[in-house]
Amino acid sequence: MNFLYMRDKLFTPSQCKKLISKFKSKTKKNYNKESDYFFYDFDLKNIEKEIDVLVQEYRQLYPVIDLTYERWQFTSVRFKHFPAEHAFANWHVDHGMMYPFRIVGILVYLSTHKTGTEFFMNKEHITSQVGRAIMFPTSFTHAHRGHLCPDKKDRYVLTTYGTLSRE
Repeated sequence: MNFLYMRDKLFTPSQCKKLISKFKSKTKKNYNKESDYFFYDFDLKNIEKEIDVLVQEYRQLYPVIDLTYERWQFTSVRFKHFPAEHAFANWHVDHGMMYPFRIVGILVYLSTHKTGTEFFMNKEHITSQVGRAIMFPTSFTHAHRGHLCPDKKDRYVLTTYGTLSRE
C-alpha cells in the first residue's frame, strides 16, 4: 500500500483549457525561483466539486487518513505554469518547517506531455495527462520531482494541500 492515488478524467479537457485561459496571464508577476515556475493562487471554490470527488475516493481507499486528531481541509489552489525547459526537478516533499500542517497533496495535470512526476520510494513515474489527478501524503515517504518536457512545451498543473485545521 503506497497511499498514492491516481484518477484520470477528474477534469474534462474543456475544463482544463478554461482554467489555463483564466489563470495563465495572472502568473506573469509571480515566479517561484527555487521551484522554477510561475504561479497564481486562487480560492478552492473554483474547483471544489472535483476536489471533493477525489477526496471521497481517497477516503474510501485509505480510511486511515481520517484518524488524525485534528480536522483537515483544503482551502486554496495554486495554478502553476512551467514554461518550456522549466521543471521542479529537485527531489522534495511538501511537508516541512515551512508547511508543517500539510498532510496530503493533490496535483492536477492540465496539459498532456511525455513527462510528469516521479516518486522516489517506488520509482513510480506518473505521466502528465489532461485532467489526471494524483493524491498522496506530503511526508518523506512521498518525495517526488518533476521532469523537463522532452517536447519543450509549456506545462500547467494545479496543486492544493490538505492542512490540519482548528476550525
